[in-house]
Amino acid sequence: MENKDTVNVLIVEDQEMVRDAIRLGLRIIRKFKFEFVEAGNGLEGIDILKSGFQPDVIISDLMMPEMDGFAFITAVKQEEAYQHIPLLILSAKTSGEDIARALKLGAIDYLFKPFEYSDLSRIERGIEIGLLLKKADKMKTLEEQVEHQKERWDVIESLEVLRVFQLQKTESILALCSLLALYFPEKKQNVICMGLNEIILNAVTHGNLELSSAIKSEKNGNQLFEKLINEREQMAPYKDRIVTVELKKLERYLHIVITDQGHGFDPGGLQDPAQNPECLLLPYGRGIAMTKFAFDAVEFNFPEQGGTEVTLVKNLVQPE
Repeated sequence: MENKDTVNVLIVEDQEMVRDAIRLGLRIIRKFKFEFVEAGNGLEGIDILKSGFQPDVIISDLMMPEMDGFAFITAVKQEEAYQHIPLLILSAKTSGEDIARALKLGAIDYLFKPFEYSDLSRIERGIEIGLLLKKADKMKTLEEQVEHQKERWDVIESLEVLRVFQLQKTESILALCSLLALYFPEKKQNVICMGLNEIILNAVTHGNLELSSAIKSEKNGNQLFEKLINEREQMAPYKDRIVTVELKKLERYLHIVITDQGHGFDPGGLQDPAQNPECLLLPYGRGIAMTKFAFDAVEFNFPEQGGTEVTLVKNLVQPE
């Protein structure tokens, strides 16, 4: 049990049976020790937060008495002390409009009831985002943090951009995303981190490793797909390809440019969730669609040398 992070989880759910299922399901993730606190609705959840409990992640239903999940997300994101906590929705509501509304309010992911074993990897990612941001030493400058962690990546200095990172393997992605998220306002960091993770993961897996969404569907499970990723990361020509991540500041905007060296992934079939929320229900392209709620613009370009270049744009001055 030693060397494991203790993760504080707040479960906001009116059905005891579902709360039990979440607790039992999360204990399958053996890299963490869990402390659970439970609330039967949003009002109880807010009371628990005000009592001083500091969760690393919140898992909430939408349909609850007294205060539903939408009102709960809004209340959490309005309080500066809670804004940084990653909040995941687990709900029986399956319309694209409900998903879009939850993501716009500040949830970082949306899972469907009944709880599936395959959902664990997405919940684990939310937990890791919370822990990485929590461990970030805010007393240090961002430059010092980069110097402290740069052994994880090849870091290139440039006069034209704030930072350039290069990475090859999926295991380095989330730590880099949490570092880049620190350049953004604190209340947006967990959402930014999740959105970045989706895009960079696509650049490595679909771009450099040339693993299509169809292959992922055929593997029918995250563990089998992860095994295939690990195999390709050791094979030529894939193992020598890199993903470049550039951080630029242009006046009040931050740009993050992600470029892969593979055949690239085709964004042609992707839809805009603002225009068609039902695209959030599709088995492919959902991660990129969710990312559009984290950034003000997601732009695709195709350099002459090949690959895909994705630019994420965020206005640092957001209207209240």
